[in-house]
Amino acid sequence: MSQEARESTISASLPNYWCDEHSMAPVQGGKCEEQCSGDIADLRLLGLIFGDHSGIGLIYSQHVQGRGMVILRQPEQRLLSAYSDSHHSWPLAYLGRGPTDEVEFASVVGGCMTKMMTRSSESDGHGTSDGRGTRVSSCGDPNPVTAEELTRAVSQLQGFAFVGLLENYSLSICLFHAMFGGDCSKLDLGNDHEGSSNSSSGSGYDVGVLQGWTDVNDRVLYAEGQRMFLEHLELYSVTDASCSTTCYS
Repeated sequence: MSQEARESTISASLPNYWCDEHSMAPVQGGKCEEQCSGDIADLRLLGLIFGDHSGIGLIYSQHVQGRGMVILRQPEQRLLSAYSDSHHSWPLAYLGRGPTDEVEFASVVGGCMTKMMTRSSESDGHGTSDGRGTRVSSCGDPNPVTAEELTRAVSQLQGFAFVGLLENYSLSICLFHAMFGGDCSKLDLGNDHEGSSNSSSGSGYDVGVLQGWTDVNDRVLYAEGQRMFLEHLELYSVTDASCSTTCYS
């Protein structure tokens, strides 16, 4: 899975393996549901394709609670990654134009993770604003996040079976295997599509372009994800030292 694609994908169930070890292309065509039949929930009849950016508000209790997995990314980094990825989730169909700059993009798409947790718009399989989409995804919904949505998003995150962090990606993968079994593979830990953020050095995107803007809602959700992640590391006795022999080698 690519560095950019890892950021905040929410799936409806826990697959036992990646559907395609070379690309994310099958996701766009809904082929994962066929290749991983029985391992992931097939929600195509509801308009949702595995790995897309549709909201899970209406399907949470039936398909996600107790089975969902998510790898969260620091909110401002996630937004700048989306901006650099063809203005991913920008509501082009609604506004009829692209964002003027990173600040405008963030002010509209901000709260993306919270929106995806609580709202139910479909994303046409991709949700990006490069001209392929005809709908406004939950992530790109320009209506601001409400206090009720934020409270509900945090509560629903607590019902996920697994929460990892992109900033601790290798440790997250090691924790996943400690919790659910199976062996780590090079595919799990690989980065086949590194973004432009110089992420290999850990520096990330320059948040200065946001001129002080912060994603106050997604920061709350991310903080809860951090708490859950650290709690599970302790519960399963997972550390970088233990993973160096069980997963990283």
